[in-house]
Amino acid sequence: GNSMNKLQLSVDILNFGNLLNDKWGLPSVLDCNSGKLLECTNAEQISSTVAPVYKFSGVNDHTYRKGSSIYSTWHIQVGIRYMFN
Repeated sequence: GNSMNKLQLSVDILNFGNLLNDKWGLPSVLDCNSGKLLECTNAEQISSTVAPVYKFSGVNDHTYRKGSSIYSTWHIQVGIRYMFN
């Protein structure tokens, strides 16, 4: 009849920078194995009434590392949608 059905195709490239160059688009993540990032300044005084106090120990060259998850690489997402009235 008068209804018009549609088919829609979509293509998404995620992390496009990494598709162009394998050194681009890599997120930096916190490396918890690089040492202490927080230091407790009153560790010997902590009790049920005294709350711990933490101090940021600073950033060094090994605080962050390149991420190694699926978001560190490029990938393509394809979608198909059928619209009907």
